[in-house]
Amino acid sequence: MVMATVLLVSPFARVAQAESPSSVPTYRTLRTVRNMDIVRTLDRKSLFISADPVDTAVRYLINYKGKKIYEGRKPQYTDTNRALGVGTHVYSMMAINAAGERTTPNVASYTVDPFPTILPPISDSIVGAVRVDLSEQLVYVFDDRAIFPRLLATIQMSSGTGATGRPGSTPMGTFNVWSGDRGKSERARFSSTECMDHMIRFATGFGGGNIGFHSIPYRCGSSPKQYLTNASEYLGIAPSSHGCIRLNDYAAAWLFRNITERARVSVID
Repeated sequence: MVMATVLLVSPFARVAQAESPSSVPTYRTLRTVRNMDIVRTLDRKSLFISADPVDTAVRYLINYKGKKIYEGRKPQYTDTNRALGVGTHVYSMMAINAAGERTTPNVASYTVDPFPTILPPISDSIVGAVRVDLSEQLVYVFDDRAIFPRLLATIQMSSGTGATGRPGSTPMGTFNVWSGDRGKSERARFSSTECMDHMIRFATGFGGGNIGFHSIPYRCGSSPKQYLTNASEYLGIAPSSHGCIRLNDYAAAWLFRNITERARVSVID
């Protein structure tokens, strides 16, 4: 008889433990967050997360990959703190009422696809002018025609992370290529451990160093290459360099092979 009593009571004991005051309260009667949506902003550097308001909610909580990034009164948030590289970005949102009760999290994701950079064959073009757009994180490459130059390619890049006019930033203005032998794979060093290939110099940085186009940095002497950062994820998304213009390996080699001596480089924001 005692054993029967234990069997009957035990399940109820587990339920009581699950609903103890220490557990997170949830809405009992109101709906969860609906129509959660994620869109990329026009500058392609941020994601905007939004949803329909929830009745009686006093604030909203948004998590990115399980970590809180926003808590506020509106069910919307512009995420500018992520380096929005290629891949899937997962967010969740829940509503909270005055009593502290929370809705079940609604989860949504946004996938950043690789930018379709299509380049001509490695030695099929002559580059006479390049326009670097810092706000777009894109490089526009033109042929050498004096009148109505033809756009050859649009390439993702990453510029300097420093504030405008400060060390680590990419200087703006009009320059000419002054170093980088066409057809020769020039290698450069930033430090004793950091190397890059296909260096095309066109300016001097605010700290006195050379500024140019080059491939993604890698550990000097490594074979195969061991890239020092996840810099490829920043290309076309956000600044990540010490002031130079970083390109993917093929784009750097293509530009190095085809750019003309004294080619014009315009850097704008």
